[in-house]
Amino acid sequence: MSSNFYFIKWKNVLNSLEALLRTDLNYQKKAHDKQLCEAVLRLSSVLARYSALYNEASECLHNNLQVQKKKYMQELIKTVENRIIEIKNELQNLECSQCHFVGNGVAREILTPDNTQLNDLPLVFKRCDEIETLIKETYKKIQGKKAIDDLTKPKDDQSIKNKTLVKAINWWEDDYESDLSQISLEKDEDKISEDIMKSRYFIDMIKSHEKSRQTISLMRSRAYSRRIWERELSGTLKHAPYALREKSANLIQIVLRAYFAAKRKAQLKIRNDEILGLRLIGSARLQMAINTADDKEVILLKYQGECEQQSKITKQRLIESKGAELMEDYRGFIRNWFYDWYEQIKFFHELPTDKEGGLASIIKEELPSPAQWLEEYNRYMHEKASNKTKTALQIKWEKMKEKQELKIKKKEKSIQNKIEAELKRKMMKNPSLHPGFRYPPSRTTELILKALEHYHKDWDYLDELDTLDVKKGFVERFNIEDSWMKAKMEVLVNVQDDMRNEYKKLKAALIEDSTRNNEKIPEAIKKVLKPKFKHKKFAKVSNDNTSELIENLVNRGILIEYPKTKLEDFIGDHNFAGEDLRYTFQQALPYNGDTRSMWWRVCRDVSQGHQKILLVGPNGCGKTKLVHALATLNNAVLFVLDPTVLKNELTAIHLDKLLDSIRTCALNVQPSAIYIKHLQYIFCKKVPTEEDLGISPKIIKRHIVKKLLRTTHRTHRITIIGGCTEPWTVRSKELLQAFPKVLLLPNTCYPVILELLQDWVTRIAISGLSPVQIHEHILNDDSAVKCDYTKYSKWYSEKTHWGRKEKKHLEEQREFQKATDLFIAEKNKQKNREKAVTGDKS
Repeated sequence: MSSNFYFIKWKNVLNSLEALLRTDLNYQKKAHDKQLCEAVLRLSSVLARYSALYNEASECLHNNLQVQKKKYMQELIKTVENRIIEIKNELQNLECSQCHFVGNGVAREILTPDNTQLNDLPLVFKRCDEIETLIKETYKKIQGKKAIDDLTKPKDDQSIKNKTLVKAINWWEDDYESDLSQISLEKDEDKISEDIMKSRYFIDMIKSHEKSRQTISLMRSRAYSRRIWERELSGTLKHAPYALREKSANLIQIVLRAYFAAKRKAQLKIRNDEILGLRLIGSARLQMAINTADDKEVILLKYQGECEQQSKITKQRLIESKGAELMEDYRGFIRNWFYDWYEQIKFFHELPTDKEGGLASIIKEELPSPAQWLEEYNRYMHEKASNKTKTALQIKWEKMKEKQELKIKKKEKSIQNKIEAELKRKMMKNPSLHPGFRYPPSRTTELILKALEHYHKDWDYLDELDTLDVKKGFVERFNIEDSWMKAKMEVLVNVQDDMRNEYKKLKAALIEDSTRNNEKIPEAIKKVLKPKFKHKKFAKVSNDNTSELIENLVNRGILIEYPKTKLEDFIGDHNFAGEDLRYTFQQALPYNGDTRSMWWRVCRDVSQGHQKILLVGPNGCGKTKLVHALATLNNAVLFVLDPTVLKNELTAIHLDKLLDSIRTCALNVQPSAIYIKHLQYIFCKKVPTEEDLGISPKIIKRHIVKKLLRTTHRTHRITIIGGCTEPWTVRSKELLQAFPKVLLLPNTCYPVILELLQDWVTRIAISGLSPVQIHEHILNDDSAVKCDYTKYSKWYSEKTHWGRKEKKHLEEQREFQKATDLFIAEKNKQKNREKAVTGDKS
């Protein structure tokens, strides 16, 4: 669509966001709900509106072609994203559950789950171009080697003959976790009789005769049409009567109008079906959307290059024309600053270093005034004089005493908070003392207001002009202001060395005057710097070594080139009855749509730092699909580890080296994701015999925990994902210590199966299989195993943090409901007694 469309849409988003902020701030001041369901409904409706605006703003950002407006849009989207996370945290605290269901809140705001589903990450950390180029070149190099190996490898006639008969057992699902990978559909080669051979010969002859007849008739009709066209163009063809031509034209108009009306109706139906999710969008349309996005990114980069080029030229012209004048102005300003300090306190303040802001901090008046500095200096000298009579040990003990007092105060405060929380918990259990639920105050709404104010201050006047440079390209006024600022900073850097030399001369003259007059000048205040936390330093690896590591890991099948996957590819609906089930104090399990909402947050946290998460669910529930979506959204490098394959390593030393190379490579190519499959194998309660398995699972677990899980820092953008299919067979305490975050994936239910079948039907023709083959394969497939999903939900409720919390919350809500019913019954009885007493008196 045009830039004008998204320009208008962005203005509508800003207006809607301002209206939503007014409602949100009003709720924070006045909203108070008596029941939990009302408080959850209010929060979920606000969350739905913020999510819908976030999706619209992200779409505007993706299609934005205005270079200078991009940072303002990113700032606003970032603040809205923080508000969404804040509301999700409040809902988790209210419902004591990791999952929040969409339904009533979305319906209250007259929205659909598609409007509020968060599927994109507009603000993603990007690795440097050097590493990105290195990864692509390494992949190309490996693909070239594989192509050469395939050409030089001798081919077997039998393998070529049966190549078309070999089909994947999981051709419809990329992440089907099974030990079997392929099945060969071999045909029985029975002896063919002579009658069948004769009938096949006659059928082939009939086919060839029919094909030759159709070809001859087509050639004759083409030759006849060509002769007619030649006669018509030369003017020798006799024209048809006017009445016949008019009748033909009318018929053609009627047919074409009917055709285009039917076409418009069909297109409208297709569009409605796609919006409602009743029709799958084709791969051609998806590819066209990807190409359009790439084209827009190229155009934006072109505009950005033109903007930077013009900014450089303007800056150079300003420096050439007004550079000398600016330098003199800055020198005069700083000399006046020196003069003020000398006049007031007979002292020259040190010039700030580059880390402290340089000379720009003087011009911006960020440094303290002479009077403020003198007050701080007197306090510093008094403290220094009082410490002069004390020994170093006494000063140390005093500091330790102060720290101890602070610890005691914090402990007392935490105890008081615990007492208040316990009192509130008891009040929440008593129907007559229940305080209700207040709408939680927010810290992020102020940031959204500041971002909006920043945007309106710079862009409102230009948006009203509605010129082309406001919609795409760049505004020259902003370019000139930016160039002027850069020119000033560059001139200021040139002035800095001269002013430091002048400062040294002034300081030397001040010391000389003070010694001549026997006066004491103030000394500089010594700043006590806090020791910085020292991160563990890893050895830097050269690009050549990184390329070798990547190539080695790709050849071993650990670093994989995953298919580009969207979050919507994890198909499935939301649990629309989840909120109603919770209102009746029953456990509600998330469906695929709710899992997508939780996984979006995990994908967002990839660029924030290190995290470890455990995916629990039966085989074929979509763990690999979610991992691929996470890697695609963040453009992360994916490493896949299978402990059942690692057991084939020669010794523990080889395993140690392999894990070292994975960790080093993951650190160098951040953001990266490490997916460890089949964790039930290494965290199992009963260890299998080592004779059948190679390296012991205990050794594999120890090395994985030591090399991967404990050596990454929280600032590293490395996400470690574990997959487990049978959690009740493992040591849960050790597993949850290694992976504190747990996500229970839903079982494949009817809506998911329905959408999968629709997808299969569309892909049958592509894969070259007939419906009969598919039907026979599904009937004869022995690898499909029915799972008892109650085991997963039971393990989640008993072992995990959020599961136990939700279970306890539901029990408390049931008890409170019983107490409320008893309280209402007693109150009604008391009213009836009072009515009876008043009736007897009357």
